Amino acid sequence: MSEALRFNEGKPKLSYFMRSFPWMTAAVARVKECGANKYEEDNWRAGNKPDTEYLDSMYRHMDYFFSGEFYDQDSGCSHLAHAVWNLSALCELNYKDEPIIDEALFAERMAHWAQVKADRKEREQEREPEYNKYGDLLCPRCHSEVVEQEWIDGETFMECECGEVFDVPDGWVNPQGVDKVMEEKETDTLGKVIETMPTFIEFFTKLAREVQDKMEGKKR
Repeated sequence: MSEALRFNEGKPKLSYFMRSFPWMTAAVARVKECGANKYEEDNWRAGNKPDTEYLDSMYRHMDYFFSGEFYDQDSGCSHLAHAVWNLSALCELNYKDEPIIDEALFAERMAHWAQVKADRKEREQEREPEYNKYGDLLCPRCHSEVVEQEWIDGETFMECECGEVFDVPDGWVNPQGVDKVMEEKETDTLGKVIETMPTFIEFFTKLAREVQDKMEGKKR
């Protein structure tokens, strides 16, 4: 079956924003709703205000936010949403005739970062995973143990506390086998307990003697 032609190449993908920021989209819509009720529908489009009019309002809302107030007391809407609305109004009214992007620079940067991404994935595929003696996967950046999996866009990744995110290699959970790994860990733990046992015995023996001496002193 033939498909309808769509010439969308090079057009902005507005769904990126809607899909990525649903909370902020709804919050800014509430600010617009409040403004329409307070003034008039689309009163803001009259414009004819300098940049500072919108920037000052944005800064005031951000100042309230940083001082610990989340909701604007005049509207009940988030100060963050008010700040975004003011910046949006500034762009729409005072800069709507400006190109959205620098076409040449945008194309060059898109190609650059696409190549960086491809190179990074290629390096990750070539990189041999490192493990400690218990079979725990080691972070390729800081070499600390990483035992937690993260699900990102339906794919499984490892994420280290240092911020490194990388693919999960096959067999990472137990390259040495469950029984062997658990046995070694238990043996190490038992060994440490045995090593510290004399110290604990000496401590409690001394404590018992001190208590006994105090009790005998009271009897006298």
